Amino acid sequence: MKFTLSLLIGLLLVSGTATAGDVYINGQKLGAVADIELKGVSVRFDSEGNIHVDAPGYEVSAPGGEAQNAERPEAVLKGTYCLVADTSEPGLVPFQFEVFLNGTKVGDLSSNQPTAMLPLTEFVKVGKNRVGIKAMYDPTRQIHPAKRKKSFRIRAGEGVMEGGMCNLSTTPVLYTRLARDTGDKEDTFTFVAR
Repeated sequence: MKFTLSLLIGLLLVSGTATAGDVYINGQKLGAVADIELKGVSVRFDSEGNIHVDAPGYEVSAPGGEAQNAERPEAVLKGTYCLVADTSEPGLVPFQFEVFLNGTKVGDLSSNQPTAMLPLTEFVKVGKNRVGIKAMYDPTRQIHPAKRKKSFRIRAGEGVMEGGMCNLSTTPVLYTRLARDTGDKEDTFTFVAR
């Protein structure tokens, strides 16, 4: 790991004088770079000799804090993203759900369904994404005391589509409501897409 970081920093420093390519961190073109250490990054060299560093959790801006959008290459989403909801006993959790991604409503879910899936890829952008879940309580449902711990679970992340369903490989968003829960509730989660 130390060798990799040393090599990366060396490449970043050399790139300030090299004419073969440029250095981009999270899509932001850099000028001179000094005294940085990045952990948990991936590095890609494109066909033009540019170095692209994907550094989740790091924010990069041009001098003066302005983004250099004119210099930024088009970011291409690499994964498939979806939301999967499930419950072992449909109808026990007294809620209906609305799901939002980056401010856009992407669907409705009912706890009456044993399982449901919403494709998210068309709404996901490279980088940070925000998932909003609005749970609307239905006070007319009566829950038997022995069933109060039953849950309705919503998971979202990157996955693979197989047979019309999404098998999640990552689940940065995990949301649960129990049959004993009451009251409307809104929650927000973030995840980084590559």
